[in-house]
Amino acid sequence: MLPTSFRSLPYVTLCALLTLALPDGAGPIEPSADVGASSLDEVQKAAREIDKLVLLDLREHGMRPNRLIDDATFVRRAYLAIVGRIPSAAEADAFLRTQKQAKRSQLIDQLLDSPGHVSHMFNWWADLLRVRTRLSQRISGEPYMHWIKKSIAEAKPYDQMVRELLTATGAAHAEDNGATGFILRDRGMPEDNMANAVRTFLGTRLECAQCHNHPFDKWKQQDFFGMAAFAGDIQYTDVEMARRLRNMRGMQKELSAKYGDQAARQAIRNTVRSAVYGVSGSGTGLARLPDDYKYDDAKPKSLIEAKTIFGEAVEVETRPLSQRQLRGRGRRQPKNKKRRRKLPTGQPVDSRTAYADWMTSPENPRFTKVIANRMWKLVMGVGLIEPVDDLKEDTKSSQPELMAYVERVMVDVRYDLKQYLRVLFNTRTWQSEVAEAGAQPGEAYHFTGPSLRRLSAEQMWDSMLGLMIDDVDSTLLESDTRAKPIYERHLKMASGTRADLKQYIEEFAARRANPQMARQKRQRQQRKEREGIQKKLRPLQRKLREARRRRNKSAQAGVLAEIEKVRAEARGRYRRRGRGNILARASDVQQPAPAGHFLRQFGQSDRDQIQASHQDAAVPQVLSLINGFVEDSVIGNRSSALMKTVENARGPVAKIRAAFLGTLNRRPTQSELAMWKADMAKAPLQATKDLVWTLVNTHEFRFIR
Repeated sequence: MLPTSFRSLPYVTLCALLTLALPDGAGPIEPSADVGASSLDEVQKAAREIDKLVLLDLREHGMRPNRLIDDATFVRRAYLAIVGRIPSAAEADAFLRTQKQAKRSQLIDQLLDSPGHVSHMFNWWADLLRVRTRLSQRISGEPYMHWIKKSIAEAKPYDQMVRELLTATGAAHAEDNGATGFILRDRGMPEDNMANAVRTFLGTRLECAQCHNHPFDKWKQQDFFGMAAFAGDIQYTDVEMARRLRNMRGMQKELSAKYGDQAARQAIRNTVRSAVYGVSGSGTGLARLPDDYKYDDAKPKSLIEAKTIFGEAVEVETRPLSQRQLRGRGRRQPKNKKRRRKLPTGQPVDSRTAYADWMTSPENPRFTKVIANRMWKLVMGVGLIEPVDDLKEDTKSSQPELMAYVERVMVDVRYDLKQYLRVLFNTRTWQSEVAEAGAQPGEAYHFTGPSLRRLSAEQMWDSMLGLMIDDVDSTLLESDTRAKPIYERHLKMASGTRADLKQYIEEFAARRANPQMARQKRQRQQRKEREGIQKKLRPLQRKLREARRRRNKSAQAGVLAEIEKVRAEARGRYRRRGRGNILARASDVQQPAPAGHFLRQFGQSDRDQIQASHQDAAVPQVLSLINGFVEDSVIGNRSSALMKTVENARGPVAKIRAAFLGTLNRRPTQSELAMWKADMAKAPLQATKDLVWTLVNTHEFRFIR
């Protein structure tokens, strides 16, 4: 901790003092360096440069950094921030016992490379991109979710991810084509999709300019349609698949005669129509102004060429359709007005690619700034620019030098978000005690430490799950588990012969016509699965009884591990059928969770708006913690991971320590120990339950400190 009189110290002395308070393994502050590689030295150099800039800002405002957090606070904060849950008692104890000098950096690396980090980051992306399990009635969101999880696991560069989202084409349900989900999330609304993309990736709100000139910014309605023109004439159908399946819709009369109208309609909708959804069209670079356009700079319905709102201008050679071509297209429109499509504006000129290249360029004045600021807020709780998605021409960071430097770090790591996070987590700034006052609206926030925050809904749920299940991360599904059946069905439609397709559609109609037969078949399959599980468990249970009879603890532990492995396999199969959500981490449940679910009670977004989750307190949360979920699933369940750990500890002191390590991830103070020892002497079993209930309901459990 720096002395109170540090404002009068020279710059060199300040840097030396900061070095004394750096995290384990850090050396003296050095000039900025390229952090493109992943070595610890380069990460630490970038982290120290950030700390230096933070310290200079604090000095300028007569402030000082908070003290460095202790190991117990660090391990809890690291697990919550990197893998989205609290550590187990064993994980916390292992870290606290380790004496290695660089153990903090090593834990950060270990957690960043774990499946839990993919799960945690997926929750962040799902909130940002408004991810849903179903994008519409007949478009599954599972391929989209698989694409996001796979991209995170592969550490796909952020600029590449954005480029793929903006230029995705093809069938929505085809394997490795989940990026189409971003456009299909706003199916039929290309203008809305453009506005959402600009707000998400450029931190700029254009939506007000769709109907009129922006009342609070410089954007005009013509600017809005100039941006929308990059995706001109986009279609929400995979043209090749539609051509292949065009004649299959004629089967409906034949199926109706055989299985009934309802079964026939469902078969066609759920096979043929769902297979043709996708994205087509490279972009014409043209858009048509609305009929009620009221400004003098253009006429209503006139064509507008694609034009970027800032940065380097993008040249797109448009090729508008002639009046003769438009008349020809108009004659081919269906007589039914409801089924008529908007007339095209021009020939495809690949303007969507030009749009993506402009947006993701390091030269774009807002692309790098916005993602560097979003990730800074994810880590520190407050952005260097607030709000993160409402940048205007005169918007400036309260710390421009620091903002410029973290932008440079993002470019140097080539938009590898995991590497960028690695730098931020290694800073002394992040490893300082929290600033409990937080940021006041309209005021600059100076980073004496991260901002005090409540656990997000997903962090709370996953932490609760960790109290119930041993090795909760082992329950995570493979990223493509639920998408695979969708890929397989689509492949049948895409590659089968006409006879194969006809048979497949007819089988679907038969199942719809006789749901009882389909249900009986499903029940037989599930009964067979249960029998298979029991067949595996019986010999293991005999081994366990024998080991207990001989009092062989090592043998018991080995058999119990095998039994848990078999049960985990059964749980995984159960969840793959869309059930068993009580045992699934937040990234594996329905997106978003159903209304009334624990996640929704604690602030998970309904995914209608960009990053609409919240961390506000509410009465249902209190009721769930006081006498609902905790009472039923953690304390009342003697097989829960935490209760087993506490009950297996020998003696009251060991039980108290196990409870504190498993919930607050620290050892109890002497006063806490004395208080709970006295209670346990009176009623050991009830005192144990009271202890766990009390710890889970503390502010210390619900906040990231």
